[in-house]
Amino acid sequence: MKRYAALLVILMMAVPVAAFAGPNAGAALLASAGSDTKTTPATCAALGGRLCADLTPNNNTQLGPLLSWVAVYVGRIPPLTAISGVDFGIQYNANAIYQAAWTGCGSLEVQGTGWPASGSGNTVVWTSPQAGETILVGYFTAKKYLGYGSTDFALIAHPLYGTARVTDGSNFDDLRYPAVANLEGNGGFNPPCLFEEVNVKPTTWGNIKNLYQN
Repeated sequence: MKRYAALLVILMMAVPVAAFAGPNAGAALLASAGSDTKTTPATCAALGGRLCADLTPNNNTQLGPLLSWVAVYVGRIPPLTAISGVDFGIQYNANAIYQAAWTGCGSLEVQGTGWPASGSGNTVVWTSPQAGETILVGYFTAKKYLGYGSTDFALIAHPLYGTARVTDGSNFDDLRYPAVANLEGNGGFNPPCLFEEVNVKPTTWGNIKNLYQN
C-alpha cells in the first residue's frame, strides 16, 4: 500500500494542471481553528470526522503557553466519495504566527521546500480512498503574537501548480479556495461546502445561431 501511495504522489506531480470533472468536483479547502487543550486537543483522531457546520475558522484561540491549531480539511455537500490525494499551499504572517509545526493525517507526503513556512506547499495522499462530508488532511500548531499584524492563516494554491487539487487516483479536480482561519476571532472564512452542479443541456452551433435569428 505504501508503494501505491508513492505512485500516486508521482502521478500528482506529473499530471498537468487541469480542472477535470471527476467524482470530487466542487470540493473545497476548509479550515478550522482552536486551542490545544484537554477539551479541544489537536490530534488526527480528535479533529477528524467533523461536518462542515462544525468547522470554526474564526476561533479566538488563547494566548500564553497554549498552542493554537489550524486544521485543514477537504469537504463538500453532497459528501465526497473517494479522495486519494490532495495538494495545497499556505500563507501567513510569520511575525504574528510563529513556531508553526505540521502533523499530516494521510499515509504519505511530499513537502515542498521550506514546509511549513508561509508560501510553501504540500501533497498528501492516502493508501485507501477517504469518504465523507469532510476529510481531515492534517493540522498545524503554532504560537501567536498580538500587535504584529494579521493572524490570518490561509489555505491557498500549491505554489508549484498554481492551484489546489484533489484526486481519486484517476481524475483530478481543482479545489475551491482560499480558506482562511483567523486566530483572534476577527474574521476567517471558508468556501461554501454546498456545491450545486450546473447541468448543461447539450446543443449544437446551429441551434445557438437559430436562437438569435428567430
